[in-house]
Amino acid sequence: MLNSLIRVCYIGLSVCILLVSASTLRDVEYSDDHYCHSEGCTEAGRSITSKLDRSVDPCEDIFQFSCGGWFKDNPISEEWNEKSPLIDVSLQIDERLLELIRQDGWEFKGTPSSAIKKLKEFYWSCVDMGAIDEKGAEPLKQLIDDFGSWTVTETEKPWEKDKWDLQEAIFKTHAWWGSSFFDIGVSADEKNGSRNIVSMSQGGIALSELPESYTEESTKDFFMKAAVKLGELLGGSSVNVTAKMAKVYDLEKNLAQIFVPKENLTNPFNAYNLMTLEDFQKLIGSWINMEKFMESVFPELDWRDEDELVVITPEYFKELQNVVQDTDKETLANYIMWNLILPTVGYLPEEFEDVNIKQATESEDKAEIPLSRQTSCLQKAVKVMPFAASALYIDLFFSQETNVKVVIAIDDIEHEFINNLDELHWIDQVTKQNLREKAESMTNQIGFPDWILNPSKLDAYYDSLVVNPDDFWGNFINANQFQSNQILESYQKPPDKRKWDTSPLEVNAFYYSTENQMVVLAGILHEDIVSPYYPTSYVYGKLGSIIGHEIIHGFDNSGRLYDKDGHLQDSWTPHVAEEFDQRAQCFIDQYDSYLVYNHSLSGSQTLGENIADNGGMRLAYRAYKNSIKPELRLPGLNLTDDQLFFVGMSHFHCGLFSEDSALFRLRTDTHAISEFRVIGTMSNSRDFAEAFNCPVGSPMNPEEKCEIW
Repeated sequence: MLNSLIRVCYIGLSVCILLVSASTLRDVEYSDDHYCHSEGCTEAGRSITSKLDRSVDPCEDIFQFSCGGWFKDNPISEEWNEKSPLIDVSLQIDERLLELIRQDGWEFKGTPSSAIKKLKEFYWSCVDMGAIDEKGAEPLKQLIDDFGSWTVTETEKPWEKDKWDLQEAIFKTHAWWGSSFFDIGVSADEKNGSRNIVSMSQGGIALSELPESYTEESTKDFFMKAAVKLGELLGGSSVNVTAKMAKVYDLEKNLAQIFVPKENLTNPFNAYNLMTLEDFQKLIGSWINMEKFMESVFPELDWRDEDELVVITPEYFKELQNVVQDTDKETLANYIMWNLILPTVGYLPEEFEDVNIKQATESEDKAEIPLSRQTSCLQKAVKVMPFAASALYIDLFFSQETNVKVVIAIDDIEHEFINNLDELHWIDQVTKQNLREKAESMTNQIGFPDWILNPSKLDAYYDSLVVNPDDFWGNFINANQFQSNQILESYQKPPDKRKWDTSPLEVNAFYYSTENQMVVLAGILHEDIVSPYYPTSYVYGKLGSIIGHEIIHGFDNSGRLYDKDGHLQDSWTPHVAEEFDQRAQCFIDQYDSYLVYNHSLSGSQTLGENIADNGGMRLAYRAYKNSIKPELRLPGLNLTDDQLFFVGMSHFHCGLFSEDSALFRLRTDTHAISEFRVIGTMSNSRDFAEAFNCPVGSPMNPEEKCEIW
């Protein structure tokens, strides 16, 4: 693994480290009684100062100025290919939660809790390697037999070509956790918010985020190495596994070639194709009976030809029949079984986890972090029971005062968005009125759902989940069934905007277009991000910019196409929409110009996030300026409040990546790499240039700037 860091010079510069000009960082002197000298204030000041690199001129490179000290203290190593303060926060949450989950007993708020008991028993079943090793690969071998067998490895029930049925194999595996050939989901209908609807999209390949990589020889080498290792652990011979899995790889490659490029789906209108089941059957072809498929996945429902669903990638489904019909029966059987097996390796003896297939299924938001067995088991338990784990943590470590502060900040920043509309002369009054109504209708979920702190409600939520303390594999099966049942139940109910879909402990925030709702999770409200000792300016720069970012997602290139009720409907007048697109092109061109290891960022791929970064920071800065109250200063900073705002925003995004990790993100992530999230946003900010007194034409204050919000 390559360990060089992303430290590229700003375009047009030949030297990265520059002297700080005297005019940039104005020395600010205050009398001693203006400072807070408590232990908390001293530590907060030290924390901020230690991240800085004062040898760098912020007008040349604000990212290095703000984060250079942190980079020095947190170098990339062979063990870590990504590092950031947000990863540190996640690890701190895991460390605290691990201590709680390993404690004896399962009382919660003074009451025995079946949910907490199940959470802990799931964790301990994972840690008990003796019991897992004793069962070995037998549970997986039995699964292979139960689902029709294959020819990659020896099985107790040999695969029989004449008896094996393609449709039956698809029906049976999709009713569990299989995803061969396509993905199926349930979500709110984007044009009819009164109902949930089934959606169908392309899928079924291990490298679904990088379908174009199947043309690269290195991808095949990686795939085959993982497949052969897994096959051998299941008793197969290297020669046979290699021959069979090479054909599976070719099938996945053929599927990847008919994938609709992700850039074609950024416009939600392109991804919303409503049709009846009968019409979808005509589209996908006669090789599969979709009515029977639906009845196998939704066994309690009676599907009819006139029932509707959303087809996200109709072009893919139109071509899928040809790929299937051009593939021999044995390869189809082996592919479906491979697809079913992949998610199970983390629930088998450790030698299966050593099979390096994580890269194939890695989410773009996951950093490759070296995990102990205890931490790995904790994360599996949290994934299955996120609300039980969150309840344990939040009860001890979450401050309700933080919730109040966040609600105030959200209100301030939403108010600034509405006020800012009067200054946007390129938007007509009709469109402005629609924007005001949408902003005023936006709802928020902050921290966590209150019900998780009620032991009886928490227990009721997990009542149907079965957990056995000595059966990790069985717990995996039960957890999948529990989660599948929740999805199936949601289809029969109208959307519930009060429902939480994400673990409150994630260090993240979201905006949901179909609900016109912002979610700020408890994990991102960790004291390292919103310490009560941090200055208001710093907190608004750090967390306020993220709140602003999520608000602007409701008005970015995708979010703007949804109305105040979350319905897919373009309510902008045509000439204003055209002006928006022209302004968006400025951002595309700007971010296209940034290089990471001599590879260009994609301004189109990252457009929505870049619009949100730029507009969100601008709103947060204005909200901070309008909420200034006298407060004591932190010792040792020597920065103005305005400068601290921008340092705070930068500190949220401090991050280092190995070359491999950076290039993977470059190809898959809808966010710009951390460095250019900061540099790109600040260089468009007149407020930043004024705060640091940056000369016009300097790298961080170019004459031409991009602006929408």
